[in-house]
Amino acid sequence: MSQTLRGILSCALIACAPLSAGAGPAPSTALAPSTAATPSTAAAPSTAPPSRGPPDTMEARVQGCVTCHGPAGRGTKDDYFPRIAGKPARYLFNQLQNFREGRRSYPPMNYLLAYLHDDYLKEMAQYFAQQQLPFAPSEAVKLSAAQLAAGQALVLHGDTTRQIPACSACHGPQLMGINPGIPGLIGLHSRYISAQLEA
Repeated sequence: MSQTLRGILSCALIACAPLSAGAGPAPSTALAPSTAATPSTAAAPSTAPPSRGPPDTMEARVQGCVTCHGPAGRGTKDDYFPRIAGKPARYLFNQLQNFREGRRSYPPMNYLLAYLHDDYLKEMAQYFAQQQLPFAPSEAVKLSAAQLAAGQALVLHGDTTRQIPACSACHGPQLMGINPGIPGLIGLHSRYISAQLEA
């Protein structure tokens, strides 16, 4: 696939992204229990152990991931660090395994995952898969109308004369991915998609 075709295809994928970011989850309306002292509890000494360090939660454990992939995996403005929030858990688990085993090469990822076992990788994958977050606004399109139309045709229908399958055939009609193991393309930077097509 030529560099020009990769650029058109990746930009067309971005152009198919939602036009506006969705709303985040609504805040809880549940009221917190009252902390006012009652006659039976006012004088009771505290038996809770003192807090020592950060909470032992998956959110706390994956802080090394959010440095590059953004809070809760929502992505950043960096072209080459993809959004991982909401990706299928099986897909994320497979990629974590690939980095750990060296089938994908990026030294910081290879180092971070080198000694983590499968059960832990599955927990990490499940955490990020559950993060259903709004998408960032779409990138500005820098293609001509003709180039954009050509890219859109490839994304939605492919090109049998060049044996290029439609992106939507695997990644879904809305390019949001298909469980259990095919990732969505919406929310990824065009340069990241182009780089993966070249890999």
